[in-house]
Amino acid sequence: MAKYKLYCSVIRPVVTYACETWSLKETIINRLTVFEKKNILRGIFVPKTKMVFGEYKPTRNWIK
Repeated sequence: MAKYKLYCSVIRPVVTYACETWSLKETIINRLTVFEKKNILRGIFVPKTKMVFGEYKPTRNWIK
């Protein structure tokens, strides 16, 4: 949850800086939504895994 709060308070404002002047069309809204879901939220909520001995194991910072 801390990563999501950081995203909402830091990253989202940077991406949408000066968006009051944008002429929002459906395509721009879709592109922003895809960017948010694909790049940001997937990295926060989907656990990273790697293949170890034929099985997927969650990766941790302390395991190499």
